[in-house]
Amino acid sequence: MGTSTRMVAYTSDRKAGMALLERLARVLEETENQLSTWKSDSILSRLNRYPAGQRLPLDAENCRLFNDLFKWYEKTEHRFDPALGTLIKVWGIQSRPRRPTDSEIQSALKLSGLRHVKLLTERCEVYREAAVEMDAGAFGKGEALDRALRVPLDRRISGWFIDLGGQIAVSGQTPKGWVVFLAHPTHRDLPLVEIPLDEGSIATSGGSERDQEAGSQHIGHILDPLTGRPAKFSGAVTVWHESALIADVLSTTLYVLGLEQGLGWAEERNIAACFLVPKEEGLYVQPSSAFRRRFGVIPQLKPESSP
Repeated sequence: MGTSTRMVAYTSDRKAGMALLERLARVLEETENQLSTWKSDSILSRLNRYPAGQRLPLDAENCRLFNDLFKWYEKTEHRFDPALGTLIKVWGIQSRPRRPTDSEIQSALKLSGLRHVKLLTERCEVYREAAVEMDAGAFGKGEALDRALRVPLDRRISGWFIDLGGQIAVSGQTPKGWVVFLAHPTHRDLPLVEIPLDEGSIATSGGSERDQEAGSQHIGHILDPLTGRPAKFSGAVTVWHESALIADVLSTTLYVLGLEQGLGWAEERNIAACFLVPKEEGLYVQPSSAFRRRFGVIPQLKPESSP
């Protein structure tokens, strides 16, 4: 998925721990093979090549996944949209960043959006009505981690921890518990706040790692599906959820919405989210009520806490 992963199993039986980690690695690799658009034979790559109207059969697991994608597309009022491949290309986000013209953006918008993709649930078939392109960037890691979470724990294993490119999932426990860090929004290698994680997944959306420059202009890699342009929010948003897929989807959605609108949206839906916004006076930290209930008070960070 174009990133690295760190996996930890807690057990007194090394052989059992290694066997579990190998099984979890296979789950992640199998998910990548099915969903990555960098793989020419993946489900998404084949769908993107099929002529409009040609149906692609799905197995039960991916039929369930597509159902979830459509559900969250509607629940997020289209702020989560996994069919933005045409816009991703026109901005050069996965290749060479560029600043497209207004006309190019409008043309790409017409060939973007999950509204152009149809799922026949009873037959488990999917097809495109127009030449839109799907991409797993806003949900692939979450889906891979959810599939890992469905692997049953061996009785010899107390728990495991996976960090998949910054999204973290845990299963089971250790005597001291799992600990994760909220990172600085513009310096992801700088841990700022330690929080305990006893279940589920933490996903963070921000621009520090994949945003690029085109000449003297900054090009954000998270696009607003409604405008066809990079989201205006400058910072990062972290979401906790039992489901890694939902955490992944919601972190992207809230990043697109931004602090003011996103925080209200999260409060209305009881979403555990935390916004981190760099300011001259320090790092502004704004958790939702659900995030505070789960993780406690998150301190504001003064300038000396920031690089």
